[in-house]
Amino acid sequence: VHTSRQALLRDGETVLLRIRTTPVRSDADRETTVEWRVGTPDQVVSALQVALAAWPKAGTLSVWSTSMNAFGEDGVPKAGISPHTPIRFDVEVVPL
Repeated sequence: VHTSRQALLRDGETVLLRIRTTPVRSDADRETTVEWRVGTPDQVVSALQVALAAWPKAGTLSVWSTSMNAFGEDGVPKAGISPHTPIRFDVEVVPL
């Protein structure tokens, strides 16, 4: 975890998440930007919810996840993520 944020994330606060998603068995990655309302369930995969809650001051995080806590048995075929694929997420938290 790398951190440059000074303020804690607060429930209800909206932040911008810049997420690079990389399947562990691949060099291909995908970047997405998501507005995330802190504390709102099911907006991001469980691996990211847990990591962001554990490091509320983090400015950037690298999160390695099993498929169960990422995209599971379905994967995301449109994004090139096969079922049962472990994922690395590199996340930048940007206050709005």
